Amino acid sequence: MLENEIDVKSLWLQICNILKSKLNDFRYAAWIEVLKPVCYFENTLMVLCPSEFIKTSVNTTFKAYIEDVINTILSDITDKKTILLVVTSTDKEYLDYMNNSGVGQVSFICNDSKENKTTTKKKKLKNKIVDDDSMSFPDRYTFDNFVTGGNSEFAVAASRAVAENPGLSYNPLFIYGNPGLGKTHLMKAIGHEINKNFDCKILYTTSENLLTDLVNLIQKKGIDPNINSKFIAKYRSVDVLLIDDIQFMVGKDRTQEEFFHIFNELYSKNKQIVISSDRPANDLKNLEERLKSRFNMGLTVDIQFPDFETRLAILQNKMKLESIELTNEILEFIAMNIKTNIRDLEGALINVLAHYKLKKNAPMTVDYVKTILCKKLNEINKKEITIDLIKETVAKYFKINISDLSSKNRSSSISYPRQVAMYLCRNMLDCALGNIGDAFEKDHTTIMHGVKQIDKKIKTSDSIKKDVDTLKKLIEG
Repeated sequence: MLENEIDVKSLWLQICNILKSKLNDFRYAAWIEVLKPVCYFENTLMVLCPSEFIKTSVNTTFKAYIEDVINTILSDITDKKTILLVVTSTDKEYLDYMNNSGVGQVSFICNDSKENKTTTKKKKLKNKIVDDDSMSFPDRYTFDNFVTGGNSEFAVAASRAVAENPGLSYNPLFIYGNPGLGKTHLMKAIGHEINKNFDCKILYTTSENLLTDLVNLIQKKGIDPNINSKFIAKYRSVDVLLIDDIQFMVGKDRTQEEFFHIFNELYSKNKQIVISSDRPANDLKNLEERLKSRFNMGLTVDIQFPDFETRLAILQNKMKLESIELTNEILEFIAMNIKTNIRDLEGALINVLAHYKLKKNAPMTVDYVKTILCKKLNEINKKEITIDLIKETVAKYFKINISDLSSKNRSSSISYPRQVAMYLCRNMLDCALGNIGDAFEKDHTTIMHGVKQIDKKIKTSDSIKKDVDTLKKLIEG
């Protein structure tokens, strides 16, 4: 029989090697790496996946492609086409095979130890949640209430996989993106889903709350003999740790040290860790390398700015909860003009709805909405000035490369624009000298000297003053 000639693990390894070379790292990690080969029977390759969500996605997007790879590999053994059967641990086909073969089941559930203890599928045990700063997991923070677009599709898929199989799918899960794009919503949706389906301790907190708890621990160490055990119980005895805004841990050595030990202990016990940040781990300057390497051990996903269609869908979704109606034309106007983040988008909608409710006789037209949002639109769409923007503008103005501003080139054609850029960063952003130094790859003394040089020359040279004034106008737009 053909199934006796096929080593399933070897076959699956060949398949994975081919798929890994064809798919990008994110897609391979999210949809292929999580599959486990089970058996080959009657020209069918059965693979086990950790959730119904992943099963549906694999069948929809990858099944035909994987079958082509399988049949190419097996073409020398059989002319019959092999089909891929994707199952979960509760599917009849999988259970029948396991019962008949006597093989131990593959588990995707949280482990308490290397012995693979199965987490209990639950009754709700709300008292099991760590409540101090978890703010629980209200129903408004669910996956169903999160409008998924191209900007967040992969982050949502990864978050769902973690929620369905905490501790095993992707650990840690690192979510990054600019403020107001939905990172906190996704983290709480993970907590909400796990709380609904598993009997386990969950803690949602922020890096700032961890710092507060650590300061409290230090202050009360000689007063409260139980303070250390309380701290350890809160952070190290949980099954799921969701920690928001990890970027605020940068530069806080004692907090980083403590979190390093928390991370290690939870990870060693296969406890799920989910982290959010406003930037990738490798871009967090003054964060210990050993933490960066741990954050990169799992899966990193990002949330981008939503496109127009996604922004409109978010507004339409919000309107389902309202007792009044706004025309699609009004919603399209808001979606077209609020492009910064979801928080601003929802804030604009709330503003319009408040006017509608308070001024019942007012005609709700696009022109009226323009007047309501006029000030908000001016504030939101005002160009954000950053060090990168200043460097880009200065380089373009003086017709040099941006990299020249951070180079060791001391010629006047480079050093003068570099000092101007340093001066503008210091004066337009009120940046700390250390932050400017990081951006220009220079030390504190070099930045201070550059700023002082331009400050002095502006008072005596009309041409330098003109350069600085022109650049300020270009930067401010």
